[in-house]
Amino acid sequence: MEGGKLQRIAETMDLPADRDAGNRIADAVAQMNQSLGLPASVRNMGYEKSDLDRMIDAADDSYFNLTAPKRATREE
Repeated sequence: MEGGKLQRIAETMDLPADRDAGNRIADAVAQMNQSLGLPASVRNMGYEKSDLDRMIDAADDSYFNLTAPKRATREE
């Protein structure tokens, strides 16, 4: 496990780089988002389950996908 991606990210974030690194990273990001006042879920952003097709279209059309190493398909 030494030298894995999660461990390197944890080290960069000054977190313990152990077997629980992924959970520690997730918790730290959630805490940072909360302190910045960012929504914790798409529901908190104002979306409902019925908006799924609209969210998929928006994500697929996003210019952020232009440089993505792997572009997800609509089905994914």
